[in-house]
Amino acid sequence: MGGGAVGTGERRPKRGDEDYIKRPENAFILFRRDCCQRKNMEEAELMAKAASTATSSGASGEGGDNAAALAAAALPKRQRQADLSKTISQQWRSLSKEERKYWDDLAKQRKKEHEEMFPWYVYQP
Repeated sequence: MGGGAVGTGERRPKRGDEDYIKRPENAFILFRRDCCQRKNMEEAELMAKAASTATSSGASGEGGDNAAALAAAALPKRQRQADLSKTISQQWRSLSKEERKYWDDLAKQRKKEHEEMFPWYVYQP
């Protein structure tokens, strides 16, 4: 008599299950992932540069690890995910139509690939 699908007999896969199918990513999610990957690459390059600078500045032996730690401490702090999302959201809103079209087209392409891989998939919130 109430709402809910209790007792229907069909089990819906949950996140983490082997048979769980993720939704296709939308344009913003693709853009955010790209921004995060670029940011991580930049941080890794800065970290490598800082470590090589620290070790080449005369630090050797046990002090090399200490110098690398000091160099890493000098790098800017990582943003919290919430702050990172706000920053990326602002970047997203400031994209030109041409730039936005690239991400919209990529999302459409990914959605089409998703439909080909999982033709029976229907999003159920």
